[in-house]
Amino acid sequence: MRPSLIPLLLQALEENMRDFKRLRLFECEKVFHKLGEEVDEHYELSLLIHHDERSNLYYDMICELQDICGALQIPRFELKATSSAPSFAHTGRVAEVYVRGRSV
Repeated sequence: MRPSLIPLLLQALEENMRDFKRLRLFECEKVFHKLGEEVDEHYELSLLIHHDERSNLYYDMICELQDICGALQIPRFELKATSSAPSFAHTGRVAEVYVRGRSV
């Protein structure tokens, strides 16, 4: 019952970045958050892209999202700024993904 997918992605990055100059990792799994007496259970998708070279990872992330949405037969998505960035994230480098007007 994990509250976040991030720790295991970071562990996988650490274990593999010595052997690979470019990494693209993702995980889609259930996460759990306790809200008082209730437990919120939902799926989350986390993507991690690593390059040794300096590059614009924003465009790489967009391409990955397009590939995932294409595989799921989702015709389009939007990225919108969010005020609910996780505590570990840079507030100017976080966005929410919207499909058909709903945050996913």
